[in-house]
Amino acid sequence: MIIGLVGTIGSGKGVCAEYLVQKGFEYCSLSDEIRAELKSRGMPETRELLTEIGNELRAKFGPAILAERVLSRLVPGKNYVVDSIRNPEEVKALRTREDFVLIRIDAPVQLRFNRIQARARPGDVQTFAQFLAQEKAESESPDPNRQQLQATAEMAEFTVINDSTLEELYRQIDTLLEKINNMKRDKPQINADQSQK
Repeated sequence: MIIGLVGTIGSGKGVCAEYLVQKGFEYCSLSDEIRAELKSRGMPETRELLTEIGNELRAKFGPAILAERVLSRLVPGKNYVVDSIRNPEEVKALRTREDFVLIRIDAPVQLRFNRIQARARPGDVQTFAQFLAQEKAESESPDPNRQQLQATAEMAEFTVINDSTLEELYRQIDTLLEKINNMKRDKPQINADQSQK
């Protein structure tokens, strides 16, 4: 099974990925492909450069390039969680595998900003206005080679709202995994139009 994660800034994608790893999933991130590129160029790892170089790679090699690179290393029959999916073409590439399911992680905007402030990573925005501007820039673009988080999230089969406790988040993930496993047993592949969100 391949679980893909898409979500807004501060929604808790990383926490979800960590929980899935604890349950035996192997972690992959499309952003790690960009980090490897930055390292090969001797460039620092900042959010701005991750975005810039990611867009550059999509423009040069096609909007699905990051997903295609990750897919080439996934072994059939193993469980993976794939993080940092930000373009619809990445989803389409990952859906060439019948065992792929996309989960959207989200939370109220003020709560997400508070989480960003609390984690205090280098390069994180400092004001709510900056946060909203950054989110808008990453969510929508007429350029098919850039991040299109909103359109990507709309392709998810399932949505998790992470606005409560860790225990509640884990409960939602466990419920989804059981639902996905039941669907796998009942059908040869998931039909996104018939799945429940």
